[in-house]
Amino acid sequence: MDWFQMAGLRNLLSNYFKTEALFSIVRKFVFSILSVGPIPNHIAFILDGNRRYARNWNMQEGEGNKVGFLALMSMLNYCYELWIKYVTLYAFSIDNFNRWPNEVQYVMDLLQEKIEGLLKEESIVNNYRIRVYFLGNLKLLNELVRLAAKKAMAATAKNDKAVLMICVAYTSIDEIVHVVQESYNEKKDDIRHHEIDKELPIKLVDLEKHMYMAVALDADILVRTSGETCLSNFLLWQTTFCQLYSPNALWPEISLRHLEIEAIGAFSILVELRRTKWVHCSTIRGGSAPEVEIGTALLNTSSKYGAIDASSKVFDKMLQESIVSRSAMIATYGMHVNMQNALVLLIEMK
Repeated sequence: MDWFQMAGLRNLLSNYFKTEALFSIVRKFVFSILSVGPIPNHIAFILDGNRRYARNWNMQEGEGNKVGFLALMSMLNYCYELWIKYVTLYAFSIDNFNRWPNEVQYVMDLLQEKIEGLLKEESIVNNYRIRVYFLGNLKLLNELVRLAAKKAMAATAKNDKAVLMICVAYTSIDEIVHVVQESYNEKKDDIRHHEIDKELPIKLVDLEKHMYMAVALDADILVRTSGETCLSNFLLWQTTFCQLYSPNALWPEISLRHLEIEAIGAFSILVELRRTKWVHCSTIRGGSAPEVEIGTALLNTSSKYGAIDASSKVFDKMLQESIVSRSAMIATYGMHVNMQNALVLLIEMK
C-alpha cells in the first residue's frame, strides 16, 4: 500500500469514527427522549426474513442468518441501553426442523458458535450482566448445541441486571402440552382421589409456574419483522395484552428507527393515553359528554403508519374533537415533535 492509499484510508477511518461518535450522541439523545415516558419491561422478537434477505442479495443459503446475527447484536445493545429488563428471541421453532437438513445443520452450527461467543469476556452478556435462558424442548437439539446452551445458562446464572431468553426448539403448543404434563405429574395423586363434583386440584398458578416462560413477565411488545402479523405459534399464552409491531423491514434490515422510535415510541404514547381519560368539551358539545380514550385510535394508526405518523394523526383528532385535557395535549404534542426531530437527525446520520 503506497503513501496516497495510506492517507486515503486514514481519512476514511477518521471520518468513519467521527460519524459513529456523532451517531452515538444522537442515539443517546433519542434514548433520553424515550426514557421520559414509559419503557416496556419485556420486548419479544420474531426474527423473520433472514432467508428472504439472502435471496434478495444473492447470498448463499444460510448467509442471511449471519447478517441477521449482526442486527440482533445491535438490537440487544439498544434494548439494554434503555434498561429493558427482559428480551425474548424466537430463534428456532420446532417446525423449522422440517426444513432442508443442510439448512438445519447450518443453523445449528451457527447457533453453537454464537452461544459459545456469549461466554467471552467482552461479550454483550458480560458487559450488561445478562442472565441467559434457553427455553423450549431442548432435548430436540443435538448434543453439542444442548451442552453449549446449558453451559451458557450456568455461566450467567449469577448475572442480575437483565435477562435474555432464547427460544429454541420452541412452539407455544409444545409449551402448553409440557405444562399440562408437568402439572399432572405434580398433582397426579390429588387427581386420582378427586371427587367428580369437586373443583379440580390443578389451578391457573399451577399451570403458569410450569411454563417455559415462567422466568419473566408477559411481553409488552412483540416485534415481528418482514411485515408479517401472525404469531406463528410463539408466546400464544403470554401475549394477551401485548402490542404487536410488524415493520416491513426484513430482520437483517431492522434498525434503531424501527425499534426505539416506532415500536417503543408507540408503546410510550399508548400507555400515556390509556392512563388519561380524555373528556370532550361540554360547552362545545352542548352538555356533558362521555369519557373517550384515544389510545385505541393510536393503536390502530400506529400499526398502519408507524408511531410518528400515528401521534400526528391522534393529535389532529384531539384538536378536531375539542378534547380539553390541556396538559395531556401538550405532553402528546411534545412527544410527537421530539420523535420527529430525533428521526430527522437519525435519517441524516444514516
